[in-house]
Amino acid sequence: MKIDMDMAADSQMAINDYLHKDRNNEFPHNAMVTIKQDSRVIYHETESVRAKIDSYNSFVDIIWKEDDRNLDDRYYSHYTNQYQVMKYDGNFLIIFAKDREGNMIEISID
Repeated sequence: MKIDMDMAADSQMAINDYLHKDRNNEFPHNAMVTIKQDSRVIYHETESVRAKIDSYNSFVDIIWKEDDRNLDDRYYSHYTNQYQVMKYDGNFLIIFAKDREGNMIEISID
């Protein structure tokens, strides 16, 4: 379900802030990806990340490593400012989302 326009704009600004944290973030790059469920860390590995800002539809892709492909069965790899709430805390881009089973998760990208 789409989030409201104000939250989508805030999420786009979070992606923008993440991109400007480091010039390398403007291109596909390796970053530490941490997934939490119920405040418990369930995944913490370096993955390839791509973030992009478009007029309204901005997104973050996580490209799972070959040996982590089973994660693609459990987690989505594409997150947009239209469907997920995102925040930038000065260090991490934080994505509030659901896994493929509908469980709430928090993804932090360093």
